[in-house]
Amino acid sequence: VSLLAFVSLAIKLYPTIGASALWEYLRGNHEEDESLDPESIICEVGRDELTWIDGTNTEKTMTKKRFRNMVSEEKNK
Repeated sequence: VSLLAFVSLAIKLYPTIGASALWEYLRGNHEEDESLDPESIICEVGRDELTWIDGTNTEKTMTKKRFRNMVSEEKNK
């Protein structure tokens, strides 16, 4: 599962909230909400950075700003 697929799923599950609110939800719930991350690719969501495991089992990071941009790009498709 790619991070883009994860973002798409998050938007489908929570279509009415914006990117910043979605980030905050992830911060507090990514470990408990299995419907949001069924493949458990998200390792950690901090204040300004998200860490996940990609398809090659490599740990990657993304800034909150890039996440917001990804959510916006997906919503505008």
